[in-house]
Amino acid sequence: MTIKKRIIISNMIVLALLLTLVVLLSFYITKTFVSNYENNEPYKGEFSQDRGISNYELQRIFNEVIDITKETNGRLINSSSFKQVRKFIDSSESLLSVTINGESVYITDGYTYDTLYNSAISWNNIALCEDPNVMYTDSSGYIFKTNVVLPGNQIAQILMVNTHVGTNDPRADNLSYLQSMTSEFKHTIQTVCFVGIAIIIIVNIILAMALSNSIMKPLKILKEGTKKISEGNLNFEVEYTGYDEIQEVLHHFDDMKNKLFDSVKQQQKYEDNRKELIAGISHDLRTPLTAIKGYVSGLMDGIADSPEKKEKYLNTILHTATEMDKLVDELFMFSKLDMEKIPFNFDKVEIGEFLELCCDELKFGLEKNKISLSYTNRCPNDTFAMIDRDKFGRVLLNISNNSIKYKKDDVGSFHVDVCLNDANNIEITLKDNGNGIPVPLCGKIFDSFYRADPARTNPVSGSGLGLSICKQIVENHKGSIRAESGLGEGLSIIINLPIAENSGLSENKQTRSIDNEKNIDS
Repeated sequence: MTIKKRIIISNMIVLALLLTLVVLLSFYITKTFVSNYENNEPYKGEFSQDRGISNYELQRIFNEVIDITKETNGRLINSSSFKQVRKFIDSSESLLSVTINGESVYITDGYTYDTLYNSAISWNNIALCEDPNVMYTDSSGYIFKTNVVLPGNQIAQILMVNTHVGTNDPRADNLSYLQSMTSEFKHTIQTVCFVGIAIIIIVNIILAMALSNSIMKPLKILKEGTKKISEGNLNFEVEYTGYDEIQEVLHHFDDMKNKLFDSVKQQQKYEDNRKELIAGISHDLRTPLTAIKGYVSGLMDGIADSPEKKEKYLNTILHTATEMDKLVDELFMFSKLDMEKIPFNFDKVEIGEFLELCCDELKFGLEKNKISLSYTNRCPNDTFAMIDRDKFGRVLLNISNNSIKYKKDDVGSFHVDVCLNDANNIEITLKDNGNGIPVPLCGKIFDSFYRADPARTNPVSGSGLGLSICKQIVENHKGSIRAESGLGEGLSIIINLPIAENSGLSENKQTRSIDNEKNIDS
């Protein structure tokens, strides 16, 4: 749950509690004043001995009996409301008689109409029958009597008598009752408010603590993570299982930490490669420079005392300087590729014709080192690729030079094959029959500065940048390059390139015959 939702829900809960408190207070006020007083509903509670019964309550209960008699057409015995009224009458020790056209429909247990009527007459010494409507009270008790006209011209006579309590001043008695009810109402209001405020405070504290913990816990994790990073510790995991905005922040923080960790590892790798490069280049430059200095010293000291020796010395110096120039050129090329400062000029070329031309250019260098070159084109006619001719030619040259360096026999072979693979990409395979490399090293030979001879004891080995340059050039062609080999089994370099749009594959699906294989031997 997001923090925004938590805050909204917390506010809604507090607001709901406040509204509930207001509703409860409103309901109580309505129930007490409107229902009990304005609607004259009977008192539902029990009487307390300290307060007793008031004239107001007896009047209300008498009015309720009148209403029930009218509503039930005299059948008040079956009314659920009358059961509550009867409970009040019994608890107040009042007497009640209801007759319809002189026939009794209800009378207090233990009495008949005559005995109840006579009891009332003997108590107040008045003739109740003289007036259909009577309300009388003194210090001894109360008498309520009325006649009610029912449907069908029936006359219901209702008589209620209480001989236990009374008052000389009904108004003062009613005022005392109302004051008691008002005091009870105020006490209830105060209790509800106090309980409501306490509940709101407790709930608010609980929600605040829960919300605070949900925020502080991930912030503590974030604080610990930043502290570890500041101390140089990047090898740790950020563990948080929440589903909110902070979880997203921690997720991005963890990604940043992982990227920083990878960056540090990569930087360390670059630093190690740089040190290895400096050491290797120093070695690779010192060896030819030492040779050049030795031959120059030989010329200056007159050791080369014949034209043949002088020519031999000068040719050796030239060859060594040329190798040094190649080494510097590879360093320059790799540096510019690594900084992405070499522009690529792509042309749409027919791949078969382009590779055939490249093989013709490689032929001289390979045959000079007693390596036979063969070329097979198994692509459909008019298979095009977007290629920078110079840069891709450099790829083929570096791979062929690598085969020359690691030639196993006196006479070697170098085969170039091009076809379409299952993914409908151009696949160029360059295979030699040299020493090969162990399978675990096939993925490393394209790393920058990597050499199969780390001790640099092999005088024919280069700087270790040739195949790395090949990889960068191929990837700039949106292609891929990989190696397959085994120790003593030769080395195969496989290049995959995407086919250029509008190649003529849909028009002509036939492939060139294997007879198109060209053996370019010396």
